Amino acid sequence: MKHQNEHIQLTENIYFMSRAQAQREKILEIERRRYSFKEKMVAINSLAGGIAHEVGNPITCITGLIQEIADDDENQLSKDSKNNFLQLQNYAESLAKLTRDLSIMDTPNPDQNEWININQLISNTVKLYRYDKRWSGISITFKQDHEIPALFFSFTQFNQLITHILENALDAVVDTTHPVILIETKCSEKNAISLIIKDNGCGINEADLPHIFEPFYTTKKVDQGSGMGLAICWAIVHSYHGNLHAESLAGGGLKIAIHLPL
Repeated sequence: MKHQNEHIQLTENIYFMSRAQAQREKILEIERRRYSFKEKMVAINSLAGGIAHEVGNPITCITGLIQEIADDDENQLSKDSKNNFLQLQNYAESLAKLTRDLSIMDTPNPDQNEWININQLISNTVKLYRYDKRWSGISITFKQDHEIPALFFSFTQFNQLITHILENALDAVVDTTHPVILIETKCSEKNAISLIIKDNGCGINEADLPHIFEPFYTTKKVDQGSGMGLAICWAIVHSYHGNLHAESLAGGGLKIAIHLPL
């Protein structure tokens, strides 16, 4: 009987040790992937900042020259030629926007920071989208934690952060029968502010989920997005020593959680 109990105890110990080892290996793998992703993003951010600097000035010159030619009445351009120049200008402006997006990937200037009320900023942004006819019929609910203190952050970059994530959610629910977006702010016990955005849209495939914060990675059609929006959000949040992650929801849709230190 004694030997039998010892055998049972030994079997249980081996089982629990195996489970603990498997759990440790799983945690190590998650940390390894997280570190690898962060290293890759840092390298991409540095490259993006350099590209934005090198390409931005020529694009500005090209845009100015196109406008000058199109506006010069002495050139006696045909209507079709003027339209072609205007189309060229639109393409140049699209490139200019891309370089601005790339420049955001670089480290933000801390001199731009100020004390901001994020509840007020989010409320203002949500109000604008509610008036936008493109998103009529979409329910956007904002649940505020009124105890949240002011956050020392760039006003412009926080607006970019909430705009990119909200537009991503709006695009996801546009074909949903009863589209719903929930935004929530709360102050955690660890001296951090949490911003959570949930939608009941099309969701993200598990294979795509680890890549959605990478620059130029998109599951949308070619003409529906550059794949820069969530990458910009990642760069902004991590430059403020925060973190963000995305997860698929059980009933469909996506949840993005952002945590910013106070």
